[in-house]
Amino acid sequence: MLTKILLSIFLLPFYIYGVLLLPSENKAIYLPGVEADAMWKNHTLPTGVPLWITFDDNHEGGSSGNIACSVSDSVQWIYCKKPGFPWPYIGLSLVLPGDTVSYNQYSYKKDDSLVMVLRSNHESTIKLQMATYDPLFTNPDDDRSYRVLETYITVKKENHRVAVPLGEFKTAAWWMQRYKVPPEKNDLHLDAIWRIEWEFDGPDRLGKIDTLIISRVELKRQSSKNAYILGIMAITMLTGIGIRRKITNRKKITSATVDAGIPTQPLQPMPLVTEAGEWERVLSYLQNNYFNAELNLQKVAAELGFSESRLSRLINEHNPDGFRSLIHDLRITEAKRLLSETELNISEIAFKLGYAASSHFNREFKQRAGSTPSGFRKESVSA
Repeated sequence: MLTKILLSIFLLPFYIYGVLLLPSENKAIYLPGVEADAMWKNHTLPTGVPLWITFDDNHEGGSSGNIACSVSDSVQWIYCKKPGFPWPYIGLSLVLPGDTVSYNQYSYKKDDSLVMVLRSNHESTIKLQMATYDPLFTNPDDDRSYRVLETYITVKKENHRVAVPLGEFKTAAWWMQRYKVPPEKNDLHLDAIWRIEWEFDGPDRLGKIDTLIISRVELKRQSSKNAYILGIMAITMLTGIGIRRKITNRKKITSATVDAGIPTQPLQPMPLVTEAGEWERVLSYLQNNYFNAELNLQKVAAELGFSESRLSRLINEHNPDGFRSLIHDLRITEAKRLLSETELNISEIAFKLGYAASSHFNREFKQRAGSTPSGFRKESVSA
C-alpha cells in the first residue's frame, strides 16, 4: 500500500504536466472528417476547398475513375482502377484546413505518428502520401510543387488500426528529380503538413470495383502520448479504480469508443451512394457470382465493403424474401436459359449453377418455375 502511494506521488507531476499543463496544440489532433463534428458535417473548408478530394489518371490519358465518395461517421470511397495509363492510379486526398503557407497547427516531428483505422473489400498495399510546404520549391498555386512524402501500408478486409511513424516517410524520387533537388536537401518539412493521400497504383485489379473505408485519422505526438499514459497511471493508482472498470463504465455512457473509430457524439450517417447505385452494385456482383456454391452473405459483404446487417437490409428492401431467395432466383433464371438453349443434362446444369445435389435444384426450380426442369425443357422444345 505504501509503495502504491509513493509511486502515485511520483507519477502525479507527469500527469499534471502532460494532461493539464501541456499546451493544447501539442496534443493529438483528430483530423476533420472523422473526429471534428462541425467540419465533418460541412465537408468543406472555410475557404470552400473540399476536405476530401478524389484524383485519378484521367488527365494523363488513363481511364480510372471515382464511383462514389460519401462522408458520415466514416469516409466510404468506391473506385475502379482501369487500363489506359501505363501505370494506372487513383487516390483519395484529405486536405487539412489552415493558412496556405503556414500550417503550424499541423507541425510534427519524425517520432510522431499518423494513426488510422481503415478497411477495404480486399487486402492490398496502399501508397500513403503526405504533401508538405517546402519554402524553397512550393508555389501555393501549384499542387504538385508541395514536397511529396510517401511510404506503403497494407490495408486489410477487417477494420484495423495502423500507426505510421512520420519518420518512415521519404521524399518521392519523382519529386526530387522534377525540381532538381539535391539529395542533401531532404528535410521532410513536417512543420507544414498540407494534405494526406491514399493512393492505389499499379496493374493489379484493373476493372474491378473496390471500396476503401476510413473511420479514423489522427496525427499523434509521441511526447503527449507518453505524458498522457503516465497521467492515466497516476490517476488510476490514486483513485484505486482499475483500467478495465474505467473502460466498462465509459462504454455504458457511449455506444462506441473513439478507439473503434466512431465518434462519441453520433453523426447522422449519409448514404454511401444513391440507393439505386448501391443496389445496382450489389446486384451486378451477385449476377456475376451466383453460381459459386460457397457464396454467402458474409463473403458478399466483405467483398463489397458492407457490413452484413447493412447488406441484408439493402437486399430485403429490393427482395423481401432475402439473400438466399435472390440467389436461387438468379440461378433458376439461368437454368431456364440452359434448359432451352443447351443439351446439358439436369445434373450438369445443377452443378454448373452451384447446387450440390440435383434434388435441391429440382425443388427450387419447381417452386419458382411451376414445373420440373425436365418438364420445362419439354415445353420449351415443343414451343
